[in-house]
Amino acid sequence: MLFKKSSSLKSMLLTSSIISLGLIYQAPVNAEQVKMFDKVPSANEMANVMFPESSHSKPKPRFKTRSIRFSEPAQQAATAVAPVPAPRQQNSSAAQGIGFPIQFAYNSTEILPESRAFLDQVGNMLNMENLQSKRIMIEGHTDASGSSQYNQQLSEKRARAVREYLARNYNISGDRLLVSGKGEHAPLPNSNPYDAINRRVQFLPVQ
Repeated sequence: MLFKKSSSLKSMLLTSSIISLGLIYQAPVNAEQVKMFDKVPSANEMANVMFPESSHSKPKPRFKTRSIRFSEPAQQAATAVAPVPAPRQQNSSAAQGIGFPIQFAYNSTEILPESRAFLDQVGNMLNMENLQSKRIMIEGHTDASGSSQYNQQLSEKRARAVREYLARNYNISGDRLLVSGKGEHAPLPNSNPYDAINRRVQFLPVQ
């Protein structure tokens, strides 16, 4: 009788563990990480977020040193142990996207003057010497006001307007500037879909 109760208890615990694992793996994961800026960041700040590995150049040594060898007995040299190289440290920084509350004229793709400073820093970043081969995705987003179809079209047009602004004012090749309209379908986490904060433009690194 004790054996049956023990087996039953183990079975219940195993079932509970499987259910718990199932809930963990079925939980939605937001792979797209976006850092929102409400104030204009510098080009360097944005580069550190979007292209962390490329935005830091390794310092060059100021001088070279020459190794000096001393003769040693053959037996000692044969038994010498080669130094073990230190393990390479993995870069813990991961590329992220950035987002701005870019303001447009009402029902228009005209970028308002107060938002151009954000885009100017994006242009400066893409013209940095070590980032001139990098590409980005420009995503247009709207809130949930209005029809879904209208918001989709508006987000696409506004993303293209940003691309045209960067290409025209910063001489950035069009093949480095991809565009995508997300409409109202990707509100910021924990935000009301109708909130104006969702009217934004996001920039994502393209591998």
